[in-house]
Amino acid sequence: MKTTHSHFIQRNQTHSKGSLWPFLLPIVAGLLLWILFGPNGLWQLYKINAKNKEMNQLLSEKTKENNQLEKQIARLKTDPGYQEEMARKELGWIKENEIIYQFEPKAPKQSK
Repeated sequence: MKTTHSHFIQRNQTHSKGSLWPFLLPIVAGLLLWILFGPNGLWQLYKINAKNKEMNQLLSEKTKENNQLEKQIARLKTDPGYQEEMARKELGWIKENEIIYQFEPKAPKQSK
């Protein structure tokens, strides 16, 4: 009868360990949800990383644009031919004794 009694005790201990799951399951589920969707959770981290990638791309584009503008400024300061070209292009300036012809665009043909 001793073996039956020890078997009963082991079975009873196993059953008492299993009875914690109804209490632990909501806690574990809540913690998991908090880790995933909380204010500092994985979802926020994902969104921040995506925004960071977007901002780095924009920064790269603006840096490239800035470098091109710096080169243009340097050239405008030192290259008289480029200065003239840009003045003619941007301001519509013409050289002395130069004649500019401007043509009106043709009107679209009307179908009969």
